[in-house]
Amino acid sequence: MRRRAGQRTRLLIALALATVVFGVEATASIFANSLALLAEAFHVLIDVVALGIAFVAVWLAARPATDRRTFGLLRLEILATVLNTVLLLVVASVVLLEGIRRFSEPSNVQSGLVLAVATVGLFSNGVSILLLRDPHASLAVRAAYLDVLADVAASVAVIISALANIFAGRVLADTFAAFLIVALIVPRSFSLLREAIDVLLEATPRDVDVDTLRQHVLACSGVLDIHDLHVLETENRKRLESGTHP
Repeated sequence: MRRRAGQRTRLLIALALATVVFGVEATASIFANSLALLAEAFHVLIDVVALGIAFVAVWLAARPATDRRTFGLLRLEILATVLNTVLLLVVASVVLLEGIRRFSEPSNVQSGLVLAVATVGLFSNGVSILLLRDPHASLAVRAAYLDVLADVAASVAVIISALANIFAGRVLADTFAAFLIVALIVPRSFSLLREAIDVLLEATPRDVDVDTLRQHVLACSGVLDIHDLHVLETENRKRLESGTHP
């Protein structure tokens, strides 16, 4: 209980930071005409959604089980992860299409403003990473952590593109940075989506060997045989094994 309370506090602080950064970056991207900064702002918006969902999921998952929901609301965190990854893929598609258009119609970018705002975003991401870093956290919290971690690379890419435009006149550097952010979003999203769907479909955890588990059970005193052995996760890192024996 105390662990979840600590998670909620850290998530709430990170959520507040991300919300402020999104507002600043989204506004600045319009004035600066920067696709990279716009992509970064949308990525931060996904962070806001992810952190908000994770906060609610951790809070609800701590509520006690009932006769109607014997596992409580543990699966809510998994559903939150699915929603988050789908939103990420939608944003990636929008940025990719706009980037392709800009190759044929290059736009002037106010790189000085982009550089200043991206630097602020990088600092905010660093603070959020320190708040959310926890290898034993739930899947929803880990998803939010990975979102913020990817934002660090995205912020660096935006900063580099701004510097390239300022000192070398590389107008398309902004578009290339936007594509890099998309490249960061897509593989990570599919990986998280696959992991979450495995839990929803009650697939055997990837690190569990069912045959080895069966042999361990059969080695127990009084067990003659075992049938219908099932191994699944009710949520991240919480496993349930069931089986019958004569």
